[in-house]
Amino acid sequence: MKRPHTKLTIGVLAAGFALFAGSALVSGAGAADTGTVLVPIVPVRILDTRAGDSPIFTLGADESATVSFADAVPAGTRAVDINVTTTGGTEPSFLAVFPTGVDRPITSAVNWNGPTSQANSIAVKLGTDSEVDIYNAFGNVDVVIDLMGYYVDSTVGAAAQAGPTPETGPTGPTGPTGPKGDTGAAGATGATGPQGIPGPAGADGADGEDGAPGADGADGADGAPGADGAPGAPGAPGADGAEGPAGPSGLSDVVVVSDTHTNNGEGWNKIVICPIGKTVISGGASGTSRIHLQSSNPSGNGWSASGDRSSSDNGSTTETLTVYAICATVDE
Repeated sequence: MKRPHTKLTIGVLAAGFALFAGSALVSGAGAADTGTVLVPIVPVRILDTRAGDSPIFTLGADESATVSFADAVPAGTRAVDINVTTTGGTEPSFLAVFPTGVDRPITSAVNWNGPTSQANSIAVKLGTDSEVDIYNAFGNVDVVIDLMGYYVDSTVGAAAQAGPTPETGPTGPTGPTGPKGDTGAAGATGATGPQGIPGPAGADGADGEDGAPGADGADGADGAPGADGAPGAPGAPGADGAEGPAGPSGLSDVVVVSDTHTNNGEGWNKIVICPIGKTVISGGASGTSRIHLQSSNPSGNGWSASGDRSSSDNGSTTETLTVYAICATVDE
């Protein structure tokens, strides 16, 4: 009976993102859009279906699950660079990894022909709500996903390398206003007109007519305006803003160096070294069906891996271990 599609939301299992100078092999189910740049990080485990506290467990035949990277990468991330490992497969099968919200492609990210662990590093676009879907075709299998880096628009990457613009200093204070000029003196009051002549003695003469009122005095001239006050001194210029931090180192000339180790003995060990002038930034390993991969790690300026023969193999066949290193020139 087919189990229902499972949706898995995963947070980051280690606090923060630590930048790591490098790039990852872009292959498998999907790739970053033109105009994006890769931001590598210290690898973070996103999913392990074998863990007791995993939200989902072993994938059955024709079963898929949704893995969310929304809590593991910044907003605006276009794609992720991941390492996908399958282990404990009960039948020959393949795992497809693709953006959520699109039809499942016919391509595979990892193939296996038995319970031996198989790993592959791929870049895949994020789909709806920063999610990807994983699909198992046949039998049962456990899946491990490690996040190696993420892709953002190139303009976002350029902005991360530039420091903030220094702040402009404050404007100096305005000088005080000059004093107001004095008001002109008031004009003098006009003189009083003369008294009328008294009438002759005897009968009372008629009252003399009132003298005409004196004319008003002329207005005094306006006083001269006071001189303007001296302008205030300019304010001191503001201090320059702090210099922004330097952006991360850039990468160029990414190459993949690989080598194989073939025998029918009990142990396989192989190391590949980056060319002179280049720095190892990632790597990986894969083996034929009867090799059990024991380790795959950076080693000096290269990548090393080791494995042993499956217990079901009697040593009659020749097996091959392939190791590869991803190298790049780090631009200061």
